[in-house]
Amino acid sequence: MQFLCIMDDLSEMADLVVPEYSKSEIVAVGKALKGNVSYGDEAVRIFRIAHNWREAHLLPMRRIRRELTDAAKGMRRSPLSAVTAARIKRMKSIRKKLRTSPYTLYQMQDIGGCRGILNSISEVHDLIKRYKDGLSRHGWHGDYNYIDSPKNDGYRSYHLILKFSGYGAEEIYNRQRIEVQLRTKLQHVWATAIEAAGLVRGEDLKGGTGSADWLRLFQIMSSEFAILENCPLVPGVSENEAERRDELRHLNNRLGAAENLNNWNAAIQCTDQIKNSSAKFFIIQYDNEAKSVTVRPSTKFLSSAADLIREEEDHGSRDTVLVELDRAQDLKSAYPNYFLDVREFGEYLADAVAGRKLILNSQQSSASVTAPDMSKIRSLLGWWKFGK
Repeated sequence: MQFLCIMDDLSEMADLVVPEYSKSEIVAVGKALKGNVSYGDEAVRIFRIAHNWREAHLLPMRRIRRELTDAAKGMRRSPLSAVTAARIKRMKSIRKKLRTSPYTLYQMQDIGGCRGILNSISEVHDLIKRYKDGLSRHGWHGDYNYIDSPKNDGYRSYHLILKFSGYGAEEIYNRQRIEVQLRTKLQHVWATAIEAAGLVRGEDLKGGTGSADWLRLFQIMSSEFAILENCPLVPGVSENEAERRDELRHLNNRLGAAENLNNWNAAIQCTDQIKNSSAKFFIIQYDNEAKSVTVRPSTKFLSSAADLIREEEDHGSRDTVLVELDRAQDLKSAYPNYFLDVREFGEYLADAVAGRKLILNSQQSSASVTAPDMSKIRSLLGWWKFGK
């Protein structure tokens, strides 16, 4: 594996992976990853090429995230009102997408992804306009407006695809595409809650599979949030508040949803290693069997990437992701799903079920949050079956 030493935006030296393989080789490896890959020399070759192509998205991802961060600073009403983050796509997520989409590995647009979480829908629209007006020096490769046209499952966000444009030594990365997601804090609350619920239940709720009742609950709650932000409702959800709340109440009663969400926050074990960390890269690992979250900080991408590959190979059943942030304390804000932090979503749900008016900026009634029923959490593993 070859490496390139480049001065990054923070004036630090970093060893970065250089893309080594041709388009035809990358496409062929993507086809192989769709199926079962047997052990042996051929498997080693397949994953060597796949990992190289994935890790070669780091520099473009970091450059585009820095650009996003600088743009978001101008949208901030307070120093902590906006968060940006970046992540490299998990190999098992890459393989799943290859099986379900028409894209080849070479064409995949979200191997490297950046996210901007903004304070309001107006800030999101303003930043979208700035991108369309030429904010980025990188090539515009398309966009997906899931805010005005939410997905059927309730997902709402704005995605734009940029094709990296580098100069000099960085021209070698000009084949890479990076996805930028722009969303409000409220949209982020919904998206992370459905991911956390999927982690707990062992279901791909985010991908639209699993409990029909849980999926319907998230559709309705997405519409409740859309109303708060004056956006279109999810297809198939009633515009009549009484009908919508009545259906939500029945779903909540069947699932014990608000209570389960509240209990999840209390039950998760988290090994938190990020206090006072100066790291920029973090490996977050959620172990469904142990019901634990481990965070491993690093100041070097190269060592983090090696750790990620090793964890994916040794612990394929765990959810492991490599992310980049400016500040360690933003980790839980950007990726609360891995910490099962669904408190805010649970507050909104409890208010909706109780018939209270939902209010933006987490100003829900304190009556909507109750202490978890610890009698139902006799043991972590015993509780984990509760509610399934």
